[in-house]
Amino acid sequence: MRGILDMLRAYAREELDAWSYGLTALLLALAIAVNYALDFETTYIATHFLEPAQIGYYALYYALPFVSTIVISAWARGRLQALRDPTLWLATAATLVGYGVYRNFHYYGPWIQETFAPEVRWFLFICAANCVRAVLGFGLVLALWLAIDRRLDGRAAQPLYGVSLRSIELRPYLLMLALISPLIAWASFQPAFQAVYPRYTPGAELAYWGLEPWQGYAIFELCYGTDFVFTELFFRGLLVLGFARWLGPAAVLPMVTFYAFTHFEKPLAEALGSIFGGWALGVIAYRTRSVAGGVVIHLGVAYLMEAAAILQRALG
Repeated sequence: MRGILDMLRAYAREELDAWSYGLTALLLALAIAVNYALDFETTYIATHFLEPAQIGYYALYYALPFVSTIVISAWARGRLQALRDPTLWLATAATLVGYGVYRNFHYYGPWIQETFAPEVRWFLFICAANCVRAVLGFGLVLALWLAIDRRLDGRAAQPLYGVSLRSIELRPYLLMLALISPLIAWASFQPAFQAVYPRYTPGAELAYWGLEPWQGYAIFELCYGTDFVFTELFFRGLLVLGFARWLGPAAVLPMVTFYAFTHFEKPLAEALGSIFGGWALGVIAYRTRSVAGGVVIHLGVAYLMEAAAILQRALG
C-alpha cells in the first residue's frame, strides 16, 4: 500500500501543475454542470440507439474532453512538438471512432429478439452488452496496437498496452479494496445507488433454464466483469501507455477527462469518483507499465458494489 501511495505522491510532485490541472478542472466542472442540468448524453446521443450515426456523435462527444486536454497538457508541459506529429492525430481519431463503435454496438439485440424465447431475451441482451462488446473492444485495441505500437522505429515488438504481470503485488490492491469497502457499504443505502445497482435482477430465465438465482447472478457477473477488463486495457492501457509515446506522463490527464465523460449517465457521486479513481489508476499504470493492478481494483470495486446492492435487496 505504501508503494502505491509513494507512486501517487511522486507523480503529483513531478507532474501536477496549476495550468494543466486548473484548466482541466474548469473544463470538467462546466461539462458536469451542463450534462447533469440537461441530461445531455441521454437526451441527445443515447437516443440514436442502433443508428450508425451514433458512432460519429460519440466520437465528437468524447473528442471534446480528450483533444482539449491533450492540447492543454502538451502546452503546459512543454510538449507542443508532439502536436505536430500526424500520427498522434491519426491515433486519436482511430481511438475516438473505435470507442464510438464500441458504444454503438448493440446489433446483436434484434438477433436475440428473433432467435430466443421471450423468457430469456433480456438476460441474454444484458450479458451480450458486456461480453460481446468487450470482445469487440479488445479487437479494436489490438488492431491499433498492431498498426501503430507493435513496432516503434524498427525496434523489437512492444508489449500490448500494459498486459503484463511483471512486478505486480496483489496485496496492496486488496488492501485498497478493504479500505474502500466501508464507503461502498454506506453508498449502498442511498436511493441513487439502489436505483442503478445491482445491474441484474433474476427473472423468467431461471425457470426457463432450470437455474438457481445464484447461478443467474454468477453468469451475469462473469459477463459484467469482461467489460471492466476491457475498460482498463482501453483507458489505462491504450490511452495512458499508448499515448505516452507523445505526451509522456502527461498522458494521464486526457485519459481522466475521457473516462469521466463515460460516467455521465451514472449518479453524480460516481461520475466525480471516476475523476479521482481514474487519475490514481492511470498513474499506477504509467508507473508500473501494467494494467493488472487497475483490473484488480476495478473488478473489485464493481463486484463489491454489486454484492452490496444484492445484499440490500435481499434484506429489504
